[in-house]
Amino acid sequence: MASVIESLSLGQGYPRYAVLMFLPHDATDEDYVNLQYSVDHGIVGMDWVLLGARNIADSKAIRALAKTLGFSFRRYEMNQVSYLRVEGPGLAELAHLGTSIVSGFYQFEADSKVKLLLQGFNWKRAPSQVSSLGW
Repeated sequence: MASVIESLSLGQGYPRYAVLMFLPHDATDEDYVNLQYSVDHGIVGMDWVLLGARNIADSKAIRALAKTLGFSFRRYEMNQVSYLRVEGPGLAELAHLGTSIVSGFYQFEADSKVKLLLQGFNWKRAPSQVSSLGW
């Protein structure tokens, strides 16, 4: 995750984001969890978009997890879509937060398949599916 966030931070495009999409093991439908990293006004942050049912349902627990790790989400709205965003203190810490959500909260295994959508920057390995959370 850290290498994607670093590439995102070095990019020049707008909009610039990376969205990790996966189905938790307990999912009973095709409602993917979406974890997004984006650049807003030159600042890299992690976004929890309140669009999909699973993201909405889990938002309170994700906020609580982030708080235990020293992060605070702020609520925003863009294009009539609400989302929670956390910024700083550094890229490594943002990567750790994402990994804690994916592998800790959702217990998603590192060798499981995820979808990765990229916009506005180049990454050395940019397939539509990535097989490791170590990216």
